[in-house]
Amino acid sequence: GDGGFVPDAMICHYMELWKFRDLLESQSLFFTRLTNFRDGFEGTSPAMLPLVQREMIRAAGGDVAAHLELAERWHVATTSRTLANCWNERPAESMGFWERYAGGLQGRAGVALVSTQGALQDALGEKVLISRIRYIDFETEPEYSSNPLHRGITKSLEYSDENECRALIHDFPYGDGVSYWDPLPDDVAVGYHVRADLATLLQRVVISPYSPDIRADVDAMLQTASGLAVMSEPSSLQRPRFF
Repeated sequence: GDGGFVPDAMICHYMELWKFRDLLESQSLFFTRLTNFRDGFEGTSPAMLPLVQREMIRAAGGDVAAHLELAERWHVATTSRTLANCWNERPAESMGFWERYAGGLQGRAGVALVSTQGALQDALGEKVLISRIRYIDFETEPEYSSNPLHRGITKSLEYSDENECRALIHDFPYGDGVSYWDPLPDDVAVGYHVRADLATLLQRVVISPYSPDIRADVDAMLQTASGLAVMSEPSSLQRPRFF
């Protein structure tokens, strides 16, 4: 993928039912720090420029080990302060996503939120970056950026099947005596909620094919939530079969 913001592009967010309940009760989306994702390449740099930098430092008689230590500290600091809420961009449901992110493989109930990139931007406001993920070969990619948000929308080619779109925030520490290197408070170490206009965001709510019997409960939750007109619908995988 080439990254970028496409307002009309349809996106889906798969989640277990307890997370959906939290979404409605908090009127917010949960943003997770990149350090808590399973991809070890989150926030890292393509190899080419750092390797050139190391050779230049070595040729000038500099301390390569000290440079590497500082670079790793910078990576941890910036990645831990970059947070994402992740969506999938595709025209149809994904069985893999039902299984991986909506509790299907564990026998748990789940739903998928359906929206667009533009609605996600409107629901969260201009301080949040919305972008498709750019998938690259970290060994050969020539472009380099030290911007944590640019790195936050760059992932390995091995993840390209996810067709991911992200909402991203980078938290610079503000206030006297606050350092970029300070450890994060325990209560926000994983991430935190960001207020969202759910009436703008939620265009459809789809019930997991693994838990079709929760539809009445989901509709009751939606009716209770203030200002929402959307109701749930069954998964396309629940459509009638013909022989």
